[in-house]
Amino acid sequence: MAEVLFYHLTDSTLDATLPDLVEKALGRGWTVAIRGPNEEGLAALSRRLWGWKDVGFMAHDLAPSAPGTPVILHPDAAVEGRDVLMVVDGMPLPLDAAATPARTCLIFNDADAAHVDQARADWKAVGAAGLKATYWAQADGRWVKRAENTPGA
Repeated sequence: MAEVLFYHLTDSTLDATLPDLVEKALGRGWTVAIRGPNEEGLAALSRRLWGWKDVGFMAHDLAPSAPGTPVILHPDAAVEGRDVLMVVDGMPLPLDAAATPARTCLIFNDADAAHVDQARADWKAVGAAGLKATYWAQADGRWVKRAENTPGA
């Protein structure tokens, strides 16, 4: 069953958090599709991934589909064949796409009321669609699970 993880940014920014989440996914051998509402925001995240840490970069492409590339960033990034979908910058969660990979991460910023409102609407939609959802919040520099919605439980 597909799982949707809601990451509520309260202590850090997307720019600081996303590379770490992508790195963890890649460390598990997963491929990642990242969707955001506009190409400009995704281009800024791309620059962050290229400059991630002093010792290297994360190979990725700003294309809707790039076979063989472990990470793609695009408003319409293809999820077929990807293990993880990450949705950022207040983009509404595409439920049809969220059901395709094993894991979908919705990352939203507490400092933006519109992002929080969208995440709340997405939480309800995920439950109504019968998908498993977990809500994670930042606390003292780490992620803490605060809620879980398991269909049929």
